[in-house]
Amino acid sequence: MGSNTGKLVVAEEMGEVGLSFKVRVYELSRFNVSLGINTGWYQQWIMLSSNAGIYNLVHNCIMIRPECNIGWRLIGKWNIELGLFYQTPLYPSYSGY
Repeated sequence: MGSNTGKLVVAEEMGEVGLSFKVRVYELSRFNVSLGINTGWYQQWIMLSSNAGIYNLVHNCIMIRPECNIGWRLIGKWNIELGLFYQTPLYPSYSGY
């Protein structure tokens, strides 16, 4: 489908819709730590150099990501967060991630 250097692909688009659930496990003043999980329907579209102008759907699956976030509360409900995620496909399973 492609080379190891990616020269056969001229464009790539990815999209996902899903749900995210988080619980704050620690909070001190504006600093907080939260754990969560998000899941979504993931799609990846690529355009090959041999077929320019046409996108091809190559991966389509349900993804799940456990997460751990460290955040800093700004104003109101706005936060800046730094997170660690692990991503794995649920169905159909694709081993190329």
